[in-house]
Amino acid sequence: MQPKGTSINPLFKNSLLCLCGMQEGIQSISEVNRSPYQYAVMLNYRRFSRAFTLIELLTVVAIIGILAALLIPAVGAVRTSAQKSGGVNALRQTGAAINLFTQEHNGTFPGPLWPGQIPIYEPDRDEEDGRLSNFLASYLDVPANATPPYRVEALIPPAFPIDELGSEPRTFVMNTKAENPNSAEIINVWGVHPALAKNDSETVAGNVYQIIDPSRTWAVMDADQQHPDVTGKGWASSTPAKPIHGSVRNTLFFDGHVEAVDVSIGLP
Repeated sequence: MQPKGTSINPLFKNSLLCLCGMQEGIQSISEVNRSPYQYAVMLNYRRFSRAFTLIELLTVVAIIGILAALLIPAVGAVRTSAQKSGGVNALRQTGAAINLFTQEHNGTFPGPLWPGQIPIYEPDRDEEDGRLSNFLASYLDVPANATPPYRVEALIPPAFPIDELGSEPRTFVMNTKAENPNSAEIINVWGVHPALAKNDSETVAGNVYQIIDPSRTWAVMDADQQHPDVTGKGWASSTPAKPIHGSVRNTLFFDGHVEAVDVSIGLP
């Protein structure tokens, strides 16, 4: 609200009018007799309502570009870390399910199994199909009325490109060559699948007591075409071309713990 009875110096008035670009807009004496308060408001309005200059716009665009360049790699790193952690959790859940199975079957491992595991449960297939999903369905919360083919999420690492590898992708590879450090004996505690077995005795799954050093003997590992136990196999094309976690493979050991094993090491 402007003060009453205030007048404006003619010189000050003309200066304000020039700055505001309002001289041509004066239509009456009443417009000329505005107070200094009104002219100050007009001046501020003009100053703050003007458009951005080209330089200002380019500056803003440049700042946004710099921020994007800094944030995008960070977001990618967070996503990669989350996928790796999700893969570790998937193997831990698988390990817990295997442990429950052995407890309820007098220490016997699930089997016989295929070396490369398909993470799809199909109720119309029996256990001879060689899938962990068929043996462990009840331990991995697979619904009894699951509509086939049913994906078992616990057997699918988040980073695994499952939709790119056909109808029977292999997410994990089983250790079919566990070594007894005391006798140097090589055993397959999962049992050899009938299609690959030389005789019926090979199809029988082993017992937990056959694993002498469970904390140092791997059981299940991420599958890819560069894995020593996958390379050259007929089902290798059902696995990713390279390790899904870059320089490491998530690995479940027989004692239930999970490690990220460096790819350069090969097999632990």
